[in-house]
Amino acid sequence: MPHCLIEASAEVLQFISEDELLRLVHEHIAASGVCPPSDIKVRLSLYQHAYVAGEPGLFVHLICYVLSGRDEEQRRELSRRVVRALLERLPEVPALSMDVREMRRETFSNRRNCLEL
Repeated sequence: MPHCLIEASAEVLQFISEDELLRLVHEHIAASGVCPPSDIKVRLSLYQHAYVAGEPGLFVHLICYVLSGRDEEQRRELSRRVVRALLERLPEVPALSMDVREMRRETFSNRRNCLEL
């Protein structure tokens, strides 16, 4: 945990490779200290057709799912850390954003906790 989903217009690849974008996001999530680097999952979906402010445009939006237990300040710092890194690396992209969402521990299942039963 966490799971970070990167959505971006395909044209963003004119400015950064897929691998670099994935690594950049992973590194900054890891640096936030919200979880061990080995628990972070990052994936990328590219959109061929995207409108920003009513016309075709560049965007990067991240949705990061973290297990409950992190306070609001930790989640805010995580999103700001990642967005600041993206702003620095991708000044050409006018629409950069990130949302950190909580997953309830009580209802979350994965391989590890299912095998422990």
